[in-house]
Amino acid sequence: MEKFFKIEGVELYLDKVFVEFNEQAIFFSCITESGERFLCICTDIEDERYIVVKASAYNIVSMLKGKITMYDSIIQAAYFWQIDTAEDISSDIVEKKSIDQINKELLPQRDATFKLVTDDLKQYCDKLAKEFENIDACEFVLTDLNDNEINIVSTNKIIIEEEILKID
Repeated sequence: MEKFFKIEGVELYLDKVFVEFNEQAIFFSCITESGERFLCICTDIEDERYIVVKASAYNIVSMLKGKITMYDSIIQAAYFWQIDTAEDISSDIVEKKSIDQINKELLPQRDATFKLVTDDLKQYCDKLAKEFENIDACEFVLTDLNDNEINIVSTNKIIIEEEILKID
């Protein structure tokens, strides 16, 4: 995989390009070696400036399937990194900022939704969906919970399952 950014000492690798212009990735995802996912937007092609946000597989699948807008997939984050790239990744200028500081004019239009038009993107979407679609395959060990906490966990599991069904 192609190393694309380094944020807070963690290397991000190019995962999937959703939109490109003149063979340059404009809207794409990155992933870390530990599996954390990020959505990235090129905001200045000439100066190679980017906005990067952490995103869950659920968020990316929802965006790819048109359930949420591209704008919402970015703005849902609590913070973002503004990256001005250099010749070498170690020389990139990386600033972490509150999402409230984001220049919304640099984001996709508020109502722009994504459409899965290639088999490659459909396969990518299906691969991501498998990361969260089978909650029963996940095993959680919860200890020392009182009855109220157990009820909260059970309620949240039902909510998550309902949200997954909405994606399909």
